[in-house]
Amino acid sequence: LLFDKKGKRFASGLPQLGAFGKWVKVYDPRLDSTYPGGSGSHRLGDETTYTWSENPALHAAMYAYGRYENGKRVLGVGMASEAIDWPTVVAWANVCDANAWTIFGVVFEPMPDTRWPNLKDIAAAGGGMPIFAGGQLTFKYSAPKVVLDTFTEDDLAEGPGSVTAMRGRRGRLNTIVPKYRSADHNWELVAAADAVSDAGYVTEDGEERRAEWPFNLVKDKDQAAALAAYQLVDGRELQPITLTFGVRVRDYKPGDAVHLDIPRLALDTDAVILTRDFDPARLTTTFTFIGETAAKHSWALGQTGTAPATP
Repeated sequence: LLFDKKGKRFASGLPQLGAFGKWVKVYDPRLDSTYPGGSGSHRLGDETTYTWSENPALHAAMYAYGRYENGKRVLGVGMASEAIDWPTVVAWANVCDANAWTIFGVVFEPMPDTRWPNLKDIAAAGGGMPIFAGGQLTFKYSAPKVVLDTFTEDDLAEGPGSVTAMRGRRGRLNTIVPKYRSADHNWELVAAADAVSDAGYVTEDGEERRAEWPFNLVKDKDQAAALAAYQLVDGRELQPITLTFGVRVRDYKPGDAVHLDIPRLALDTDAVILTRDFDPARLTTTFTFIGETAAKHSWALGQTGTAPATP
């Protein structure tokens, strides 16, 4: 900006400036020939090899690993590479690409305790949630699951066990208004014009139970609607299911999908592991699950038809 000598230009001060940018480049294991199955020149830790991407899964992993300039971490958590579950990140990144889910926005680190909320916000843009398992950071993300095993009563061991049939009335929503970053509103967080709801849920609850749900790093209203739909149906899944098992199933980890066939607890359902707690003294593993209704994926991603029934 150049002032003229007479001061006529910008006499009232400088105008407010802004820019649209393709900001941070990321590491993609799929483009790293040293990563199993990868092909390309990407190398973790060498930011000169990174390329630009809007993929939420890759940005979540990079925020966990940290951003470095001249060998100094300037942003992010700063986890070691071995502490991040890269195979899950790759699978999740493929899902984000298939769904055309992107990430957009700004995160701030005024204090260290903002890093975990930042990571959750970044992951949420791709329908994910950060969780810890076996000393590693991994992610649970919304996508159709392949059931890996069936857990039966024969696998149960003595220890904590409970099944919550349904969330409490206060926490059970049937209508969500997604909020997203709107280009038409200078990238402010605005509520979508159309709420995500299902008439069957409203009838079941006896009244509309509505809430706004912010997706702080989402810029597409359709993506926000799909993510809100996932929140809606996940809120009606059986959860939490906490059960203790013996040694046969101890190697399963958070994010894995299994079938629970335990008649005395009225369980005959698919479920996804949320947490895993291994007791080496007793050789038992306590898992916390959330129910997994396969029909929810087509409804959430397509936003057509009728939502799956409450389990």
